[in-house]
Amino acid sequence: MTGYKSLYFTDISEIKDIKQPIQREKTVQFFTNGSFGLFETKEISLSVTPNRDAYDVEINSVFVTAEEMNAKFNQIKHERYVCVLKDNNNNYVLIGSKEEPLRFEFSFTGEDKPDKRKYYAVKFYQTTTEPPNITFLN
Repeated sequence: MTGYKSLYFTDISEIKDIKQPIQREKTVQFFTNGSFGLFETKEISLSVTPNRDAYDVEINSVFVTAEEMNAKFNQIKHERYVCVLKDNNNNYVLIGSKEEPLRFEFSFTGEDKPDKRKYYAVKFYQTTTEPPNITFLN
């Protein structure tokens, strides 16, 4: 797969249903006002490792901010997510489902001394029964 330029995510409580009417096409139906939000990170990578009849899936990226994010990240790490990656060819990869949602984890990796920007390593991960594939989203 090519590199990734965008990471979107949503809490599974926002999703009403995910349907796959035809192969490689999925429709995500949200409850009122639900949507995928852009998680403005950089250095996005996807790792998929076969694990018997399943796949260990990990999305890793770096989040840079001037704000202290420990409290916010500690709050959202208790939720479960579905993510969408947009690759450099403008293809989308839907990762996770209502039945197999992704977990969120983070760690503070340091501070840039001149401008006080804070760096966080963020990760969405889960063991899933299906590998991530390029998906046409409706």
